[in-house]
Amino acid sequence: MNNSLQPTKLVDLNNIQNLNNIQNDLWSKFFDFIIFNCNKEVNFVHNLGSFDGFFIYKALSNRFKADEVTCLIDNHNKFIQITLEIDKLKITFKDSYRIYPVSLSELCNILYIPGKICSYKPEFHEISLFENSLLLQEFKEYSLQDSKCLYDCIYKLQELYLTEYNVDITTILSTLSMKIFRQKFLKVNIPILKRFDDSFIRNSYFGGATYYYQLKKPIFIIMM
Repeated sequence: MNNSLQPTKLVDLNNIQNLNNIQNDLWSKFFDFIIFNCNKEVNFVHNLGSFDGFFIYKALSNRFKADEVTCLIDNHNKFIQITLEIDKLKITFKDSYRIYPVSLSELCNILYIPGKICSYKPEFHEISLFENSLLLQEFKEYSLQDSKCLYDCIYKLQELYLTEYNVDITTILSTLSMKIFRQKFLKVNIPILKRFDDSFIRNSYFGGATYYYQLKKPIFIIMM
């Protein structure tokens, strides 16, 4: 076997004293890049609500003050968006899955954009990844393409909705169709009640028992 293809040990994991410090350093460099280099007020993350949001929110909370990090969650405790606000700087992470509820691979297929280079491997999630140079390189290529294809999808969709409907998808949480309907097709204004009138009407709502009946033809039995 060709020795050049053999996995090589990149990191002696036994010498790592504090993995948390390494993770915090990684997150700090990530946030510094977004704040000082990226200059993007809105960052889309596919499946922020059920996966990435937990890591991003924890890392932001560890790095910044409590009043600088806020989030919006739904009634299932899933992230809708996470916001970092420092002085005049405001950076928001939004869940693109809420706007386009399909997998990233499906979204790429729909838009005819090159998608992921391979399926996610469980080994990518193990710390032993750093002991295998071949697997680590594969993970890097997978991660880069994963980010690139999401960027390409969002870029193409932004162009589409701006051109066709004059709608900026960075302003959307999960109501893209409603915003398009109101801007392009709704011909009348939807009235909004004053708080007093709204409260007065809501007091007239009462719950009640409901029953379900299934009608059947009567059956007659004649006794002889």
